[in-house]
Amino acid sequence: MRFSNRVRTYMEEGSVYAKLVLDMRRKDEAFVADLVAHGLLSWSPGAPQRRAKVDTRTGKIKRWGIAEFSLVPTSAYPRAEVSAA
Repeated sequence: MRFSNRVRTYMEEGSVYAKLVLDMRRKDEAFVADLVAHGLLSWSPGAPQRRAKVDTRTGKIKRWGIAEFSLVPTSAYPRAEVSAA
């Protein structure tokens, strides 16, 4: 589905955050908001390997260009929480 607003990403204290304002007048976005309110969704960012920059010595990710994201019932990363604000 396409959301009516853009997803905005930002970093804070070493974590990546994504912000999406849902349009509650649209049934599909209101449904997503309800799932979020019940804690049933996680987010999964997608970054093509060509956009990631990894320190070959330490293996630490230096840059990770997010190209897309998905709202999923189970994320590969357990701290990828979605919350309503």
